Amino acid sequence: MLRSPAILSDPAFVAANQNYMGELQPVIEPMRENLPPELKNDFAQNPPKPRCAS
Repeated sequence: MLRSPAILSDPAFVAANQNYMGELQPVIEPMRENLPPELKNDFAQNPPKPRCAS
């Protein structure tokens, strides 16, 4: 999916995205804290590969 710079810089889009991330962050933090140590070690040893810009 192509991302238009005009959409990404639209103030309404930015506000909605920030609101969404603000709601999501409290859910993500406990999940991150509860990850088993094996997964944490695996993620640390194998970080995500850079993705191609589309």
